[in-house]
Amino acid sequence: QGDWSSDVCSSDLLTVRDTIFRANHTFFSSRDVVYPTSMAAGAHILVVEDDPAVRALLREGFEGAGYAVSPVGSKAAMVRVLASGPVDLITLDLELGKDDGFAMALEIRALRNIPIIMITGKGSPDDRVTGLEGGADDYVVKPFNIREVLLRTRARSEEHTSELQSPCNLVCRLLLEKKK
Repeated sequence: QGDWSSDVCSSDLLTVRDTIFRANHTFFSSRDVVYPTSMAAGAHILVVEDDPAVRALLREGFEGAGYAVSPVGSKAAMVRVLASGPVDLITLDLELGKDDGFAMALEIRALRNIPIIMITGKGSPDDRVTGLEGGADDYVVKPFNIREVLLRTRARSEEHTSELQSPCNLVCRLLLEKKK
C-alpha cells in the first residue's frame, strides 16, 4: 500500500482518514455483522470517546453483540459512570479535549482492575508502547474495523476473567471473606 499520508497535507489527511473510517464502518450495523460471542450476556462496557460518530459506532457494535454500553464523551462523565456501578471493560480514546487519555488510564489502573482498550488516532510506535505501559490491555488505532474491536474486547475480557479466577485470586478472596 505504501505511505499515502506523505502525499497530502495534514488537513487533507484528516479528511481522508475520516472518509476511510466512515467508508469502512458505514455498512457495519447490527443487521449486517455476525458478531463474535460476547464475554457475558449484559456485560457492561464503558465507551469513553469524544467524537459522537465514533461513540455511536462503538455503542451500536457493542449493543449488537449483547453488551450493555455506557457511551460518554469526557473524563467527568466517565467518573460518574464508574462511581455508579460495576464496569467490565473500558474503551478509552487518548485525545479527549483537555483530558489526557494516558493519564486517565493510569488513574483507572490505580483504583480498579478493569480491562482497558485504547482506541485512538495516535498510532506511532511510541504512543502504542506508552499506552500499553500506562495500563492499557490493548491498543487499537483509528480507523478500525468494529469486528476487530469486538474480538479484542472478548479476548481481553477472557484474559481478565481467567486471571480473576486463578487459584491465587480465589484463595485471596476466600481469606478476605473469612475476615469479614
